[in-house]
Amino acid sequence: MQDCLRSEYAPCEVYHVGKTGDGGGIDLKLVLSDKETFLIQVKRRSDLSKREGVNVVRELNGVLFREGVSKGMVISTARGYTKAAERELNVKTDTSETYLVRLLDYYDIVKMLNLPMVNPYRPWRDYIDVSKLSEYTIESEIF
Repeated sequence: MQDCLRSEYAPCEVYHVGKTGDGGGIDLKLVLSDKETFLIQVKRRSDLSKREGVNVVRELNGVLFREGVSKGMVISTARGYTKAAERELNVKTDTSETYLVRLLDYYDIVKMLNLPMVNPYRPWRDYIDVSKLSEYTIESEIF
């Protein structure tokens, strides 16, 4: 991710500052200018079908507050973010700087790497009768 961010936000500096199991701190620091620094939390998930939850955004917000930085990013291999995680972006801060947190997911990572978007291999979809699915089943979750 460090190299992807260097390429995506050039010219910039990207520093690796975290370690595996560091307790939810930050992993990368992206410096665009003297006045624009992003603290970044990177999450690699083994189950790509799930969405990233609110806790990772709250953890980042806590680090931003502690460090006095108003910009951050969560980059996750999850397929997206929960609505609660997205709502957490609307927190109010007592800073005069513009608060900004970006949430990047699997699809954003694929785009940064300039890879083709490929639908997951799901051979069972040929055998499912969509008309018999429960009204509570979200078709996109199956397909």
